Amino acid sequence: MFLVGMDDELLYRLWGKTNERGPRPEDFMWAYHPAICHMMDVGYVAEEWLRLSPWIMNRFLQLAPGIDGEMLRRIIVTIVALHDLGKVHRSFQSKSEEGWKTGYGRAGYERKGDGGQGFDHGLSTARIIAQLAMNKSPEWMPYIAAINAVAAHHGTLYLVSQVCGGAELTGYDERMARAMIEAITMLFDMPKQAPDAVDVLQHVPFLMLLAGFASVADWFGSQSEVYSFHPVSNFSDAQNYLAMLRGSGRAERQLCEAGLLSQFDHQQHDFASLFSFEHPHPLQRRAEQVPFGDAPGSEMVVVEAPMGMGKTEIALYLAARAIGSGHAGGIYFALPTQASSNALFERVEKFAGKIVMEGGEISLALAHGGRRFYEPYRQLLEQFERSRERIGAYRDVLAAPSEVIAPAWMQSSKRTLLAAVGVGTIDQAMLGAIAVKHAFVRLFALAGKVVIFDEIHAYDAYMNELIFHLLRWLNVLGAKVILLSATLPRTLRTRLLETFGTVSSGNAGAPEDDPYPQILHLHKGLLDAPYVPLYDAGDSNPITDDKPPVVIEPVETVMEERTMRGAELALDLVERGGCIAWIRNTVREAQEAARVIGALVNAGRGKSAQVVLLHARFIRHDRNLIERSLVSILGRNGGINRPCRMIVIATQVIEQSVDIDFDAMISDLAPVDLLLQRLGRMWRHERPREVRWGHAEPVLHVLLPAAEERTDLLFGASSYVYDAETLARSAAIVLDRPEREGRITWSMPGACRALVSRLYDQGEEYWTSSVLGADAERLAGIRRRRSAEQTDLTGKARRIRMPEPDARELSMAMSLRDDDREGNVALATRHGGAGATVILLRRTNNGLQLLGDPGRPITSIPEPHEIGRILAIEHGVMLSSVSFPWYEQQLAVMKREELLGDLERWWCERHPYDNKIFLLIESDGSFTHPQFTGYYSFDEKTRTGEGLVVVKTGRRVEEVVPYDEL
Repeated sequence: MFLVGMDDELLYRLWGKTNERGPRPEDFMWAYHPAICHMMDVGYVAEEWLRLSPWIMNRFLQLAPGIDGEMLRRIIVTIVALHDLGKVHRSFQSKSEEGWKTGYGRAGYERKGDGGQGFDHGLSTARIIAQLAMNKSPEWMPYIAAINAVAAHHGTLYLVSQVCGGAELTGYDERMARAMIEAITMLFDMPKQAPDAVDVLQHVPFLMLLAGFASVADWFGSQSEVYSFHPVSNFSDAQNYLAMLRGSGRAERQLCEAGLLSQFDHQQHDFASLFSFEHPHPLQRRAEQVPFGDAPGSEMVVVEAPMGMGKTEIALYLAARAIGSGHAGGIYFALPTQASSNALFERVEKFAGKIVMEGGEISLALAHGGRRFYEPYRQLLEQFERSRERIGAYRDVLAAPSEVIAPAWMQSSKRTLLAAVGVGTIDQAMLGAIAVKHAFVRLFALAGKVVIFDEIHAYDAYMNELIFHLLRWLNVLGAKVILLSATLPRTLRTRLLETFGTVSSGNAGAPEDDPYPQILHLHKGLLDAPYVPLYDAGDSNPITDDKPPVVIEPVETVMEERTMRGAELALDLVERGGCIAWIRNTVREAQEAARVIGALVNAGRGKSAQVVLLHARFIRHDRNLIERSLVSILGRNGGINRPCRMIVIATQVIEQSVDIDFDAMISDLAPVDLLLQRLGRMWRHERPREVRWGHAEPVLHVLLPAAEERTDLLFGASSYVYDAETLARSAAIVLDRPEREGRITWSMPGACRALVSRLYDQGEEYWTSSVLGADAERLAGIRRRRSAEQTDLTGKARRIRMPEPDARELSMAMSLRDDDREGNVALATRHGGAGATVILLRRTNNGLQLLGDPGRPITSIPEPHEIGRILAIEHGVMLSSVSFPWYEQQLAVMKREELLGDLERWWCERHPYDNKIFLLIESDGSFTHPQFTGYYSFDEKTRTGEGLVVVKTGRRVEEVVPYDEL
């Protein structure tokens, strides 16, 4: 029996979508899609998705034990369909004048004068259900929390006080609301009797998964090109409409086209089939014995091994095993930087092609802000678009060849993690732990996947706090996690394992005695004994084999003389020939070193050695040229192109992702684990010693402060980059000369464990002022400041986190701005690093020229329909951008006329949260801004230059205007 009003024609005239948005042709005629039809669209998508993706339903079942699967499915689908119940409210209906006339106006109601401005129909959905449950419909009481979760589909989870507190919701027709609820529950066959275990539907992990699932279902159900406007007049029409949807296959085609129905090959692979290895490393063979992925649910693996043992392949192999067993629904590989993500992308793409079902597809996404400008990924995107143009919008043809695809739908940063296979920055995963809009979509995307964190040791207290929170969520949502590191301290490893739910970390004995390399496996709170490599006859063992140890040569010098001392040392080393690296800790110091060495070479030192500078303050276009040039001559295949004499001066950008090999190295003092990372660029490739120009063994020269400076804990500009006590500890380790041996040597990679453990696992009771050779009072002051800073950082991270998995309610007290703006993403996931970004361009006779895109001068602002020109300018802007530290007031746009002013205004309108400044440089490379001056230098032919040099003027000029006033 129908509730009063369910058969009322008014219910079916209330609009949910209209064609009012977007350009209107001359023959425009207003049309609408009824709210009940849109709710059926979304419920239908949810219904089909659960049917087609069993891993999602399995996740829900594991989070809602005790409820029959079919009953749970019907409950989920009905609640998802009710996500837009708030649209029956008269304030929402007032948003469309024509919609009001069709609905409530026709029934005699008076339209609100403000046109429903600012009305939140999601919150209204939650409040309507809560009021009805507390008054006339108590059967809905167990579902209030679930309705709140789906009502948050626009990105923000509501507080219980917003939903259940305050004044009673007014302005809605209760009869229409009850009629809509009754119609939807009947259409999707909601169980009339709540299950006995209904309380589990109020648990926060279940609600988090539901919120993400409902949001994505709503995105698909809102595609008007698929769900065209369809008027209905009564309940029978609604039933017929839903029957038509169920027989149409629309949702399956949508989900397939978007890449959400990837088809994995569920067979068990080995290293040979996945990576074409003839002889896997013993640690890789040992990985085959780890029972990772053999059972459903969350588990963790930690792989600790030096470079060259194939940690990446171990992680991908274990992920393939979990997928092949049907216990994982995809992979996300999280890396520290965009550069390291790009470096891994093509390897992951090749791997994905090995695990796709014959005739099927696997979606692949590159997840970071610069993905559209990474050429191999752009090619994959274009390939996907061409294939869809060839076969039509939906794949209604016979099975295609097995392929890896990059669907256009997944290019929004909120959606990239939904790809079956993803590689990108750790920031994209961390956003699931932060109270940004649609964070729950990211957590939903990672639930049930294998999430791989590379270089897990490489983050500060702020990021670690968010990573720990993310791990807690991944654990309860059933994700499988793999952590990779070459230099992981035991203290951090223990914290990571305990965060994920281990009963005991299994630590015993001294940290430096822990096995290395090793694989740890954690499942259901229990930690297996370490898996260590077993060497067969004929295997090379990099830990014990007779390889040349790295000789450590400390070079002590006072701060004022450090650059000159390093320059003379570099020239002395290059005199005999070979390729030398000098890694500095700041860009300014690297630029200074390049100037000094350049002057000395011009004066006749170094036998005309080539000098190359590489740091992060080149525009992307020029940095790419430098990196590619270095890889071509110093990489694995450099061969005859390798220079006779070269000095490369670089910053930390060279520590990762750049596959180059030096004969000798100089480094500013850095934390020991980073010195080890830098060592990975020396004697990296197998080369006969005779071609290393007399450099008979790998030698690392470490520039250290003089003893007096170390006593006062003075480390110059390095103190802005690294903690002073960590530098002091590292100096003590570097200077730790064995009593009987005349020189310091590190046997690599076997020494990694002991060196890192000594640096980080030994506490303050070991690292006393006498051991450090430091002033006790200064050391105590540094420790107090560091403790306060870390407390502040962890506090700031905790204030922006999503709720804990065991919280009493799922809500967001705030919702940080995301809006797919990558700059805001970085602000949320990383702390500090205050800086400014400029876009460099110059005037030419043909118009404005972006420095990184010289082939395309800009003569006018593109029109909205000129998509190709818009993308080309955005690409050029990315290639022409460079950032630098800026700790004062925000940089402002100068008041300028003509094309440059128009370009700035156009950019700000398209990118309102992207605080880039257009900076015009003169023919000599110089520039002037009201707040700073400087120059930019780079010679494309020789691949040399200083990059961006900024000099603060301290002046404030009136003719600047903030972004929000443009």
